[in-house]
Amino acid sequence: MPKPVAVLHGKVVNNAFLFPIIVNGTRLERVAMDTGACELIINHKMAERLGLPNLGFIKIRGVGGVTTAYRSKCNLKIGKHKYQDVPCIIARLFSREGLFGLRFFIDNRLKLTLNPDDNTLTITQGKV
Repeated sequence: MPKPVAVLHGKVVNNAFLFPIIVNGTRLERVAMDTGACELIINHKMAERLGLPNLGFIKIRGVGGVTTAYRSKCNLKIGKHKYQDVPCIIARLFSREGLFGLRFFIDNRLKLTLNPDDNTLTITQGKV
């Protein structure tokens, strides 16, 4: 069994698993795991607090319809591992602190194991 990259403690709230991550050195407490989302999405208010740059406007489609957003990049720390220049999307009308999409885990060859019974998300390194 590979050693975990991180074991993140969170909780299930309204059918969403919420967990903390560190973005640009700041801890975001309630980021939702969403394997249906492409990238990390951060709300506009939090992006301003984190100093995330606007790298170009885009339109995004979600359950609530189409809205404008912009592309950005951030630095993540998950466990003891640091990831630089991670693509993210900043959505003005997004109510959560963040939404973590599956693309990051695929790109970094990370495996996820969610255990809602003990409220943990275990991240391990996949095959390189």
